[in-house]
Amino acid sequence: MRLPVCEFDVRTGTLCPKCEPLISSGALSPEDLRLMRELLDAEPQFPQLKPAEYIKTIRASGIFFVFLRPHVEIKPIKSRLERYLSQRLGAQANVIEYTGRVNELLEQLVKPARITGISRIWLPDGTEQLLVKVDRMSSVTIGVDRVNDVLRALRGLEVVIEQGG
Repeated sequence: MRLPVCEFDVRTGTLCPKCEPLISSGALSPEDLRLMRELLDAEPQFPQLKPAEYIKTIRASGIFFVFLRPHVEIKPIKSRLERYLSQRLGAQANVIEYTGRVNELLEQLVKPARITGISRIWLPDGTEQLLVKVDRMSSVTIGVDRVNDVLRALRGLEVVIEQGG
């Protein structure tokens, strides 16, 4: 697995001078290091993780959202990997395939609800907000607030989710 820090640092828990600035700047958190170690430990069980790239972990309301950029198909192992991580972390874990495209991230976060429309709203203060319409609000299993928290932490975007046709 490709990591933003040295594999040795992840395994030992001690960061080298090259990797230390990532933690001190806030680009990575101690939770990121914990998740990277769990993913490295999971590699023998899940060989599809070997070519994957770790992006970030965000914890929102007790749920770990693990963002990976897969270079091979990980959908066949996704639910098993989520169960494995949930057991190891003692909290629910959701593995999200990170492509960098906001629409694809939203689709994965609101599943099993379907997105029926996305509008970008520019506010007078210069910030932007995404208005996302879904087919059924009750189908957003992780909750609307968590979707907003995750996208705010990951991309700095505010999201409003509404039911729409």
